[in-house]
Amino acid sequence: MKVYHGSLINIKGKYLKPNKAFNNNLCKPCVYFSTSYINALLYSVNPIRSYLKNCNDSCNARAFSAHIDFTKTPPIIHELYNGMFEELFNTSCFIYISDIDEVKTQEANKEIVFEGKAIINEKIKIANFYQELLKEEKNKNIGLKRFKDWNDGEYSNFIYDKISTKASLSETCGEIKFYLDKFANNMEIQKSVNEALEKMKL
Repeated sequence: MKVYHGSLINIKGKYLKPNKAFNNNLCKPCVYFSTSYINALLYSVNPIRSYLKNCNDSCNARAFSAHIDFTKTPPIIHELYNGMFEELFNTSCFIYISDIDEVKTQEANKEIVFEGKAIINEKIKIANFYQELLKEEKNKNIGLKRFKDWNDGEYSNFIYDKISTKASLSETCGEIKFYLDKFANNMEIQKSVNEALEKMKL
């Protein structure tokens, strides 16, 4: 089966190796693939890691996909605050193509969890992730939901339901830094950040 993996990281070797369990919801390392090039592209830039990269902060961060909605056709990528697309998505990224044995996929986002290492058959460099998104939006392969197009109630519900939950699960100083900086005026998110800080002290 031909599969795709998107990442900010320029891998020099011949293999995609399983990530530490910290980076996924499982108890063991794995590699996330998709049967869809577009879905792998959307996963390739983690907003928090891109933020930390811009800050020259080497702190790690958990996987983050709260800005992506795979329940829509085409999938939608949400701008979570004004200027996020330009700030965090003007970066290069990579799509890795592999062949793996047939495995069960998650239907909504065509995601595959692979526990072994996989040979990289091809590596595609995306020079500018944001420009690639604009191209795929024009081709109607994705939708971009800009911050200015949210209505107040819709945005609030999205923030409370997804971002606050993610903030409460923060495990690193880098994640805390991101939420404190970019959502400083949102009391619900700040409350979730404080909950995460209390857990980190335990």
